[in-house]
Amino acid sequence: MGRVILAVVLGAAIQYGWGALSWMVLGWHEPTMGQLKNEDALRIALGSSTESDKDLAYYFPAPTPNPTPEQQAAWEKKHKDGPVGVILYNPAGMESMGQQTMLNGAVLSLVSTILAVAVLIMTLSPGQTYLKRVFIVVAMGIFAAVTRDLNFWNWMHYPFMYSIINAADAIVGWTAAGLVIAALIKPTPKAA
Repeated sequence: MGRVILAVVLGAAIQYGWGALSWMVLGWHEPTMGQLKNEDALRIALGSSTESDKDLAYYFPAPTPNPTPEQQAAWEKKHKDGPVGVILYNPAGMESMGQQTMLNGAVLSLVSTILAVAVLIMTLSPGQTYLKRVFIVVAMGIFAAVTRDLNFWNWMHYPFMYSIINAADAIVGWTAAGLVIAALIKPTPKAA
């Protein structure tokens, strides 16, 4: 049980640490995110253009619910002509990288690592090699990257490089964590 707890704690620390390094030091995400030319005007326009005072995601152009054929054709033309986008909107604002954000990140790293360790334990088999155990954890990272980042690229039209960098980020983080987790979680040796 001690090795399981150690695998969870170290795996979560590696995941969290990799996230901090990836986003705050390496700078490989920066080229995938632009800055608005007239941000203040857009912020004012968003305040008067949103339908709620809640945190929401806005996709534009927004389709009309239960559209007539004419409305559907007009929406499809707007979508084809562009621009198309997603705005993640929080009208109340929030502290940038505040304590709650950091705590949430640590909890998410811990929960995801608990799941990865649990899956690895359930898939252990006698004689299973270290590399196979690493691959099981890395495969979970690849699964998360494909189902999250690449699906956002496909369905929500996130920029391709933004999605690829975020997918690669997840895969690198889970590879690093997997190297340590797999060293600690091993099959029980066969009795002689």
